[in-house]
Formats: sequence, structure tokens, C-alpha cells
Amino acid sequence: NGLRAQLQTGNLLTGQLFVSIDFFPDAKPAVVNWRAKVPVFPTMPGTLGAIKQNLATIMNKADKMMTQLNEVSYKLNHKMAPELTGTLKQLNRTIAPELAGTLSKLNHSAVPELTETLKQATKSLATVEDTLKNDSPLQQDLQMALRELTKAARSLKTLTNYLERHPESLIEGKN
Repeated sequence: NGLRAQLQTGNLLTGQLFVSIDFFPDAKPAVVNWRAKVPVFPTMPGTLGAIKQNLATIMNKADKMMTQLNEVSYKLNHKMAPELTGTLKQLNRTIAPELAGTLSKLNHSAVPELTETLKQATKSLATVEDTLKNDSPLQQDLQMALRELTKAARSLKTLTNYLERHPESLIEGKN
């Protein structure tokens, strides 16, 4: 009928726990074998167990997010960057001669303006190529962000382990 035992916190300061017996109407049906040498009474997770379960869920989500970020970083480094670099180089080889031919045909008044535009385009292509390199600041910042996220996940795991062993530290602080 939903009668279950549950471990509850009696005193946050001392960390004292007690077994509470109560009815949980949504609990799955259970049968107690009273003739067994040691009867096993059905239980429900306590509040500390629920907190632990929620933290584990958060950690799993953080791990999945780290995996996805690593996959994106790998694709950016190993697949997209070489393709984009090759495309930019090919584009530069294709466009530069055509622009040079067009410039020679144009009026002398347009030559300085077009030359400046070509220089700007070359600088822009070089900037994009530098941004996509493996040792670029963007790549380094992405790797640093991934390392910081990993450190934060480890710290959160360490905190939950400590709180599991010392729940009284929430009130008393760390000794």
C-alpha cells in the first residue's frame, strides 16, 4: 500500500540521520517476506539521495556537452579548416590574375582605387586564413574554454562527493 522506509536528516549541524516510515501512494507495489532470515523492508530514496541523483544528472549533461564541444572543435580543426584554407587559396589564385587583367584594361583614374580594393581583399583573406589556423587565438580560446569547463565539472563532482561524506559542512563550513 506504499508503506516505505526513508533515510532523513535529523540534525543538519551534527549530520544525524533517522529512518522515517511513511506512506508513499505513488510507490511501486512491494512484498516483504517476513519469513526470511533477514526481511527486507521496501525503501524510498531520501532527500540527500535525490540531491545526489540531480547532481549526477547535471554531471551527465555537462559530460555530453563536453563531448559535443570536443566534436565541434575536432571538426573545425581537422575537417573544415583545411577545406576553407584550400578554398581561400584557390579563390586567391583564381581571382588575383583576373583582377590584374581587368586593372590593366581600366582607365588610369580607377587603377589606384581598384588596387586598394585588391589589397583589402588580400588582407581579408589572410585574416580569415590566420583565424582558421590550428594555433590561432580563436582555436586557443576554444580549447581554453573546454579546459575550464572540464575543470568546473571536476570541481562540481568533488564538491558533491565531499557533501555526500560531510553533509554537516553545509551548516558548519569546512573544518
